[in-house]
Amino acid sequence: MSRRQSKMYALKLLKLAEASGEVERVGEELEALASALGPELVRKLDHPAFEEREDLLRSLAERLGLSEVMKEFLGELGARRKFRLLREIVERYRRLADEVVGRVRVRSAFPLKDGTKVLVEERVRSHWGPNLMISWEVDPELLGGLVIEGRGRRIDASLKGNLERLLRRFPCRGWAWSRRRR
Repeated sequence: MSRRQSKMYALKLLKLAEASGEVERVGEELEALASALGPELVRKLDHPAFEEREDLLRSLAERLGLSEVMKEFLGELGARRKFRLLREIVERYRRLADEVVGRVRVRSAFPLKDGTKVLVEERVRSHWGPNLMISWEVDPELLGGLVIEGRGRRIDASLKGNLERLLRRFPCRGWAWSRRRR
């Protein structure tokens, strides 16, 4: 249920952002809002007995300098007490906005050299078209390799992804299992 709701909210926000021509700005503001709200504050905002919700949201919107689109969205989340969905809404909005803007995200375990970036860009553009925005992110959790996401597709060529696929294919019960097999 929460997945469906978060997708619905992300789509609604994207439509508002597209209508105002602020898809990128709204995405940045949404991420800033999510990072500003800790778990304790989210619980308070979603609690039905919390009376200072509107005042708190108004001051938060002023402090973050949110656009009118985000203020409207913030009011709706507050009225329906759905702040617990915010992190998932951010992820869904990012994916949907990437498709609208034509962005492909490339994540690597460490910063890539310029020559490597050029090669990856050429390959991505040859498969997905020349009119793309490519954004680069460093994610040390990948351990090695790349993850490329965009246009509704995901290519996981990371070491972490390969290890996870191996574990799914050959499930084991920890180190004790591997020692008994020797």
